Amino acid sequence: MKSQRYRSKLFPRDLPRRWEERRMLTRRGITYNRSPAILIYTTKLTLDTVAGTPRQPFRGGRIVGIWCKVVTAPTSTLTCDVLLNGQSIFQLMPKPTIPSGSTKSNRAIPDRTFFVRDDVMKIQLTATGSAGGPMVVEIEYLPGGF
Repeated sequence: MKSQRYRSKLFPRDLPRRWEERRMLTRRGITYNRSPAILIYTTKLTLDTVAGTPRQPFRGGRIVGIWCKVVTAPTSTLTCDVLLNGQSIFQLMPKPTIPSGSTKSNRAIPDRTFFVRDDVMKIQLTATGSAGGPMVVEIEYLPGGF
């Protein structure tokens, strides 16, 4: 007698084949863990245009978005830059900016999105806009072995 397990709408017929394909891809180093992770970067209480403390991620990935938040709203525009190995990741795309009177920026998507393990990542303000700190920068990335 045949098992009724494969006749269910919740259990597709090709599920054992899918499991085997996934197992073979995992053996080759390809994983399915593609949920975004967030790297939090905080600054000191007073904001200045000097590049911050370097961070070195322990695994590679692809940056999908960057947000900036401050405690006190700036009187003019605050512009934030992310340096990867000393070079800006924003060449053509607009940098994350906080407009005057607001405390957070919109999502910014950089030009250089891939980074590898032990790359040096720094946050630098190009214009402080007389905002009050501390500032929190959230870097959303997809982890992977790039």
